[in-house]
Amino acid sequence: MAAVNVKIPDFMGQWPYEKQLNTHYETAKAASRDWLHSFGLFEGKPHDAFDRSDFQRLAMLSYLQMNLEQARVGCELMILFYAFDEYTDVENGTGAKRIADLVMDAVEHPEKPRPAGEIPLGELTRQFWSHALPNASPLAQRHFIQTLRDYAYGCVLQAEDRAADRIRSIDDYWKAIYMHPLLVKLRELTMQSVVAINDVLSYNVERLRGHELHNLITVVMHEKMLGLPDAVAWIGTLHESLVAEFITCREEVKNMRQEWGGDVSHQVDRYVDGLGEWARGNYYWHFESERYFGSGGPRVQEEGEVMMLPPAVRNGGGWDEGRDSEALVAREIFAVTEPAGLQITIKSF
Repeated sequence: MAAVNVKIPDFMGQWPYEKQLNTHYETAKAASRDWLHSFGLFEGKPHDAFDRSDFQRLAMLSYLQMNLEQARVGCELMILFYAFDEYTDVENGTGAKRIADLVMDAVEHPEKPRPAGEIPLGELTRQFWSHALPNASPLAQRHFIQTLRDYAYGCVLQAEDRAADRIRSIDDYWKAIYMHPLLVKLRELTMQSVVAINDVLSYNVERLRGHELHNLITVVMHEKMLGLPDAVAWIGTLHESLVAEFITCREEVKNMRQEWGGDVSHQVDRYVDGLGEWARGNYYWHFESERYFGSGGPRVQEEGEVMMLPPAVRNGGGWDEGRDSEALVAREIFAVTEPAGLQITIKSF
């Protein structure tokens, strides 16, 4: 099956937030980059992949109100997620749980030295949380730890799904990502928007890494019996409804300002704006870094279309032959520079 051109949905056409970049981007990026490299987590191509992916830009496109100290912590959080994903993406459920356990131990006991011989991710996590604590209220700390726990052990479920070649239903797919008790509707809608955008724009990279079973495109194709272009169009329609519901809920929150009072209302406004800014920043980062489209991100964004690899054929739960040819097709798709996200895995083809 040949690769096909797919129209990218107009994800941000009606989103009620404009693109901005935190003014501390360059300084916070440099400091956090040096911090990561001091741990020696990755060598060679993985370091290059991280630098080109520019996760700090994702943070600074999203955390607009942060001062320099907070901006650096925001960049470190993106680094933690990147490092956690790189470690768990190659593990089965047991290995992923072991890594999730050490990450949670590091944030729950930041005063405790990490054990000798532990992978550097434990100390990286401990230092990040130590940097974050002065800027986090006790309530924010509890919320973060709970959300990180849900995310970390959600990745364990993803590793189990990957090992079992399990494709979840659309409803189960959302639940696997949102395993936290904070069912505030605006947050749920924002996270669904972020996931829908990421899964469409990252599909080629996930496809080449063998991770596309845990991608919304695959889930929709499987459950709705659709081809790849129609599945992307279905997600685009779904996203339009998410945006409309987000706008409606946002207006309902504004109507409650008088009931909440000035200080609470202000905090709620900042929270809601933060959600909207995160979704907007996430969208632009996919095109402005080199993680998913190599050097062709601006072109893909302008044209609104991308060539996508066809779904993989699996034989008895394993890959079909032909991964070398897929890598060649991928390089044609991504033109001048392959995505940074492939740097780590292209050697396995």
